[in-house]
This record gives sequence, C-alpha cells and structure tokens, in this order.
Amino acid sequence: MNFADYQKEKISYIYHLLTDDDNNKIISLHGDTGCGKSTVALGIIEQLQEGWSVFLIEGIDPNLPPYLTWHIGTKIHFKKKLDLGSEISFGINFSPLPISIEFGASTQYSKHNFVLTPSEEALIYGIRKQTAANQNILFIADNYELWDVPSKQFLQKLMMTDLNLLSDFHVTTLLVSRNEVSLDGSVLLDVPIRELSDDDIIYILRQKGHSERINIKDIRACAGNDLTLALMAADYYNQSNTLTQNFNEIMERRYNELPPQDQSACKILEPLSIIDSYFTKDETAFFIDFSSNDTDETVYLAEEYLNLAEEQRFIVGEEKYHFINERIKEYFKARLSKREKYHHRKFAGYLQKKHADDYFNRGKHLMLSLQSNDSKIILEAWQLLFLSYLRRASEIGKMNDVYNILEQISTLISRLNSDLVETQQHTLKEFTCGYQEFSKYNYKKAIFHLQSITPSRLIPACLAECQRLILLCYVQLAENPIVVNQLADELYETINSQEFSEDEQYCRAALVLLDVYIDRLNDDHKVKVLKKKFIHIIQHHMGNVTFEEFEACYNRKSCLYYSALIASRQTAQSVKFYRNHFNRNGLYMALCNHLANTIVAGDYITAKQTLNECDEIIQKNDGYYYPSIYKIENNRILLEFLLDEKKFADNRKQYLDSAKKAAMAFSELVVKQKDEVSHVVLFNYLGLSMLYSSKSIDEELEKVARQLSDIDEYYQYFLHDLLFAHALLQSNTNIAKNELCILKSLDVPLLREYRQIFNRRQNEQETMLAAPWKLNGDPIAYHNTIAKACTHVQDPTCQFYGRGFLLSDLQFLSF
Repeated sequence: MNFADYQKEKISYIYHLLTDDDNNKIISLHGDTGCGKSTVALGIIEQLQEGWSVFLIEGIDPNLPPYLTWHIGTKIHFKKKLDLGSEISFGINFSPLPISIEFGASTQYSKHNFVLTPSEEALIYGIRKQTAANQNILFIADNYELWDVPSKQFLQKLMMTDLNLLSDFHVTTLLVSRNEVSLDGSVLLDVPIRELSDDDIIYILRQKGHSERINIKDIRACAGNDLTLALMAADYYNQSNTLTQNFNEIMERRYNELPPQDQSACKILEPLSIIDSYFTKDETAFFIDFSSNDTDETVYLAEEYLNLAEEQRFIVGEEKYHFINERIKEYFKARLSKREKYHHRKFAGYLQKKHADDYFNRGKHLMLSLQSNDSKIILEAWQLLFLSYLRRASEIGKMNDVYNILEQISTLISRLNSDLVETQQHTLKEFTCGYQEFSKYNYKKAIFHLQSITPSRLIPACLAECQRLILLCYVQLAENPIVVNQLADELYETINSQEFSEDEQYCRAALVLLDVYIDRLNDDHKVKVLKKKFIHIIQHHMGNVTFEEFEACYNRKSCLYYSALIASRQTAQSVKFYRNHFNRNGLYMALCNHLANTIVAGDYITAKQTLNECDEIIQKNDGYYYPSIYKIENNRILLEFLLDEKKFADNRKQYLDSAKKAAMAFSELVVKQKDEVSHVVLFNYLGLSMLYSSKSIDEELEKVARQLSDIDEYYQYFLHDLLFAHALLQSNTNIAKNELCILKSLDVPLLREYRQIFNRRQNEQETMLAAPWKLNGDPIAYHNTIAKACTHVQDPTCQFYGRGFLLSDLQFLSF
C-alpha cells in the first residue's frame, strides 16, 4: 500500500470516529514532522457533510501573544467553501488584546471559581456566531506543540464538560502534533501516523513532478520528515550536479540564484527573522527604511517584497506573515551576523512609537539587544517586562506567571553591577507586593509598599504607573486632600515632562488625574491640558483597541463633564463597548456609572434594568471580586427609596417609614466598607436620618462635622447643606446663616451643570431663613418647600437636586 492509500485509510477511520455517534471526543493524531498529518486533517474536512463547522487552527509559534494562535491560525470551513479560496474567513472574529494585558493565565478546574478571560469570552462568542445553524463542531489543533500556552488552556476549557461552554453543540477535537498529547476533558482516542519511509518521500516527489533520479539519502539528511524541505532539496538537486547534506547550502544556492532585484527584496527577511511570531507590512516597511517619511512608498514596497518571498516559499500569510519553516527563518537570521542585536534595538524603538502598549515585546527586544551589561538598557528592559506582567494581572485578576516573566526579570537584574542589583531587587519586590495588595483592594498596605520605592530607580512609564497606583489608593481611602493634591501634581509633572513619550501610560494617568482635578481639586487649567492631549492621543491611535478602551473609560466618567441627561447617553455607549469587548471589570464599572446617571436623570426604568444587570454580573462570576460593590448597594437603596418617595408622596407615615428603612440600610453599609472608604453612603444615611427625625442626628452631625472639617468641596457642600437644614429646623438662625454663606461660596465642579437648580435652591433657603417658624421644625415641610421651588425648572434632574435633603451619589468615579 502506497502512502496516499495509507492516508486515505486514516481519513476514513477518523471520519467514522467523528460521525458514528454524538459523543464529544478528543482524538490525538500524531507523527513526525512532515509525515502528512495535516493532509489527513484536510482530507477529513472534505468528507464531512452539511451541519459541521470546522475550525482549523494552525500552531505557528509558542511565543505568540496569548490567544493569537486562535486569531491568526484559524480557518473556518463549511462544505461549500472547501476549495480553501479567498472567501475563507481567516481568524475568529474578535480583537485580541495586546500581549501586555493578556499575558499568562492558568486553567482553573473548580467550576465555582472558574473565570474566563475577556479574550476567551470573545472567542466563544466568535465561535458561536460563525457556526450559524450547525450543531457539530470540529476543532483541528494543527501543530499543537507550537500553540501559545493560553490558547492551549482555552482549548482545554472548551473540552471540560463541567464548564458547559459549548454544551449545546457536539464538539470533537483533533489534536495534530508530533507526539501523543493528553488533554483533560472527553474521551481521548489515539491515532498514530507512521513515519515517512524513503519510498513515501520518493512517491510524493514523483507526484510533484520530480521524475529524474532522486538521492533520497541526501534529501533525508537535509529535510528529515518535512515534505516542504524535501521539495526544496529536490528542486536543488534538479539544478545542481553537486550533492549536499546541509540545508543551509540549499538555501544559499536558492537565494544566490535569484535575480539581483529579487535578492534585494528577499534580503528584508533577514531583519524580519528577529520577530518571534508573525510580521506585518508595516513592520516590513520599517525595516526597508528606518527613517522614511513616505509611508505609502515603503508600505507599497513591503507588499511587493512579501509577495516575492511568498512565491519563493520562504514565508506564508496574508495580512500577517510567518516563515514556512524554522530552519528557513534561522537561515535568514544567520545572515544578520553581528547586526542582529542592532535590529533588536531598532525594533524596540519602532514598537515604542507604534505599539507603546506592547510592553512585553518592547522589553524582550531590548533584552535581546544587549551587547554588554548596559545598566540603562537593563533597567528599561526589566521594567517594561514587569509592566506587561502587571497589565496581564490586572486583566485576569491573578498574578500567575506561566511565561516566567519574573524569572527573565531576575536574570536581567543579575547582570547589573553589584551595587545596583540589591536596589533593583528591592524595587521589584516592593512593586510586586504593592500591586498584589492593590489588586485585593488593600489600599493602605499597597501604599506602604509602593511608597517605599525610590522614584529615581524607575523609568518614566513605571514611575507614572507607581504614582498612579498610589494616587488611586489615597483617593479610594478619601484621604487628606492636601496629600491627594501633592500626589496628583507629582504624577501630572511626570507625564507632561518633555522626556515622557508613553502614550498608553499617559492615558492611564490622565484618566485618574481628570477625576482628581475635576472632582477633588478644581484645577481648570490642568483639566484643559489633560483633556486636550488625551483626545489627541486617542485620535492618533484610532482603531487600536487599547486606546478605544481608554475612550470608553472617558465616556463612562462623563458625568465629570456633562449633566446626567447627556452623561447617561455617554455611559450607555461605554456599557456597549465593554459588553462587545467582553471586559467584565470595565462593564461592571460602566454599569455603575450608568446606574447613577439614570437615577439622577429620573429614568428609573433604565436604572432598574441596569441594577439587575449589575447583580447578574456579580452573581455569575463566583470567586471574582469586583471593586467597590458597596457602590452598587448604595444605588440600590437609593433607587428603592426614590421609588417609594414617589409612591408615598401623600402618605406621611409610609413615607417616613420608607426613609427610616433606607437610613438603616445605609447605616449597615457604612460598617461594611472596611478599607474602601466613600462618604457617599455616610451622607445618604445622615440626610435620611434627619428626614425621619432620628434621635441621634444631633450627635452624629457634630461628630461628622468635626472629623470631616478638611474634606474636599463636593462633600463640603453636602455637609454644610445638612448643617444648614439642622440649624434652621432648630431655629438657630445665626448658625444657619453662616452655613448658607459657606454653601454660596462653594463652587463644586461636579455640580456646575446643575447651577440653575442650586441657585433656586439657595434662594429658597434664604427665604426660609427669614421666617424659620413657618417650618415649625418639620423636616418634611423643609423638604417639600425646596422641592416645590425647584420643580418648575425644565430639567428632570431637578427631581433629584431639587430635594430638601440631597442624596449624594456621583462621587463613585475613582475606581
């Protein structure tokens, strides 16, 4: 039996394994490189009938960014598309996140603690969408040993029946690899492919038109069992009377026999060989001319060069390319000789300009560019690698290091001079510990570690990240505004210095600083500078998913810039973005913002729907901790009270009972906040306690006024508004008059959009101050009088800010 017949036999055998029953299966198809495994896999596809969707995922390089194997190595085949023509969609339709924030993950086997990463959720959505009405799915994991680790882990998760990720489909996986592999999940069936014999190779070469005598010994020495290399060797022997067992000699002759113009074009493969995985036209254009300002010309040349290299069977691809074989890649890399390190250095610079968010590849290429123990380059390389580690940890909520980034960092640090090793190890340790505590929302412990790092030991991007984290901790703890001001100014100075060129890190810092300078410190000049540059950067990186997410974050915080009516439209767009990109944390926070905006805008129906979605997210992901869940509870209690207020407007007893019920709920929430501090809940409790005439309100107000004497202006307004109401209801007109003067002097940025309402409110407070006896100490009379004075304002937000006792709920922005 010849090799073709043998392959047909294997195809038939595996086909029947797939179709004989509806049980999910995992089939291991293994054999030596080039023995025809992929041919068998394609033959199986041709046998399948309607009702099947086949995902052919080719492993390219285990060092690919996480999940990129699924994106660039996937082809979906339907029965009518089996010609494998241009209409085949290439890659599951999802946007893979940059390597810096998708780095490393570990499969979790406990269903209760199981959490999918955003890219995994996006992949599942893409798979479901592309299967259409087909109920049978075949995943062909070709070159499985060359898959990146997260891609392997995702496939394993798909096969875990307890997780039910594709429970409504009949799913079979064909693992195509050199060696037999095991995968937890369904039944594993072993199908070996025998090694290619000399006769097999000769038969295939004859089929490809090599009719002359073939020196199979030399061909096997050059190509092993790889049919692609065997064909190259046979082509070589057709054109040469000499024999060789050295593959590089074959490549050298093929290269040298190209016309001079083609040689010049293929020379571009030399610097491209330093890129571990795939490369694009843009990267090819960069290596054609480092300094060219004519982008159109170099990109045109790049496409021409890549097409020529593909014709010569050196590379393969479409929008993204890779070398056909590792030995071909090594041949071109060897031609670089001593210039390899130089190209690594140049490419790191290219990445900084074009893909600043790809910290891992920037750090890796800097590390590979080292000729000596250059301390400046080492410091930059290890800290860029560390930032990639932090980005991944922030995305999946875990500090797993399956790519051994920390080991690479330790190796880099050990190359420093002895006097620097200890200081950099200390920096690494404190940064790691600080971030671990921050990710657990232990803000005080995080500050302890992060502030022990000497700023001069950090490169600008890392310094900005460290300062950003410290500032966030202080904001979340609602610490002294003087300290917040100092920290904000330090971060502002860092990112606006002439030496700072990190667009990605600028946006991260700017989003925090905009919160602080609008919400806490009221600095219009810095707000204008930050907004202008932030918007410019977003426009410059149009189409980059990382910067699109920054824009979504900007939109979700839109109540910093607009009234609730407009802001709720912006937050709705933000919710849509995070939902479409399967970003759990971002979606949760955007829903929090949207919930608050719809409450202020009086859209209680949408608010209720948004609250329900927040609850669903939290309940669906057991074991995943979302930040500041008390903010959801704050808005839940608030929404329920506002609905009751409307319902019981004419029933004083039920109205007061509702106010007391809400106050007690807020009281319990104040105790639960622990290390996450927000005075929102406290002021809601105090306002409602005053509304239902709590017996302890005198003592509690006095205590709060003493403790929060230096709090920022937003809370100052709510504090003095309560103190005014309390004094007025007790007929202490002198105190009330003083409190009203303070209220009029405050210019709270978050409340500026509602200035007309607050002006009318203060006018009515002044009128009541002239005749306090009319209220007779009744808080409901006070409440209704202010509400009546503000209701004629043509803005539904007056129903919220035109109330006698304000309920603060906008100060939730600083996640």
